[in-house]
Amino acid sequence: MKKIKPGDIAVIVFFILLAVVSALVLWNGDNNKKTERLIARISINGENFTSVDLNSINEAYYIYPTEGVSILVENGRIKFAESDCKDKICVLKGWLDSKGDCAICAPNMCIISIEGGDIDAIAG
Repeated sequence: MKKIKPGDIAVIVFFILLAVVSALVLWNGDNNKKTERLIARISINGENFTSVDLNSINEAYYIYPTEGVSILVENGRIKFAESDCKDKICVLKGWLDSKGDCAICAPNMCIISIEGGDIDAIAG
């Protein structure tokens, strides 16, 4: 059996501290994401249809921005629920829940984008 040297202990302590710091950084990043104000902007034909503060949603609901399209809104997330387009790529995109997320239904010229910060109007 080999004896543990002081250098071995230093390496072990270093990796334990590295793991703890990494876990704290990741945990803090998740908390910041959850508290960040998320604004969903829905536009049709390049014009703003409505804006939704996703952090203020208490009960899920649907938005019908144009015929053949339904959008599901829940607390902290939004998605194309249904579309009458052929490929349904917009529906397959799934939930949008982070700043910078975007989904486009090209045939219906409908765009959902997620931003942070202040908004001009809130739909609800």
